[in-house]
Amino acid sequence: MLHTTSLLAEHFSLLAAQPCWQCTANYGSWLSLHFGQPRIVVREPVPNAKALAMRRRRADVQGDFLLWIEMAAWEYSEDDKPLLHSEQPRESLQQAAARLQGQCISGVRLLHARTETIFDFDQGGQLRVWPHGDARADDPLWHLYLPEKILTLQANGHIAHGSLSQELSSFVPNETVSVTLG
Repeated sequence: MLHTTSLLAEHFSLLAAQPCWQCTANYGSWLSLHFGQPRIVVREPVPNAKALAMRRRRADVQGDFLLWIEMAAWEYSEDDKPLLHSEQPRESLQQAAARLQGQCISGVRLLHARTETIFDFDQGGQLRVWPHGDARADDPLWHLYLPEKILTLQANGHIAHGSLSQELSSFVPNETVSVTLG
């Protein structure tokens, strides 16, 4: 098994010095941050789907890498001053996404005792992520999608990683980890 520091460094180092783009505040409090070269991804229609949207072809621009904050609470700060958080109205969530736009991840800290992750950005931004109060143990807090690979942190502290086409390996880190990128 990989050491937690090595695993985070291996995955997040690919994002070093790459500004995030197409940062969006999606459904609920989800945040999506794309990195790397853009590409068009086409999803063909599913003719028998119940949802009309699934019966239509969809084309999206995606990056080589996607950091997706999913089932988590979060707070965005600049220069150690909290500014925006996941419980605010939609326009505040969109402001957080706009402030992340163009920033590069400069470090990742995983505070295992609290299942909290802190993403540091090169222009003074900081995104702190932790489980919602009503989170289920297997709720994913965030995912880092790489070409053919994924790294996920769940609310119970488990880190899952591996190939997108196979069952993921999972473990609970027994340490606080800090990785500086760049």
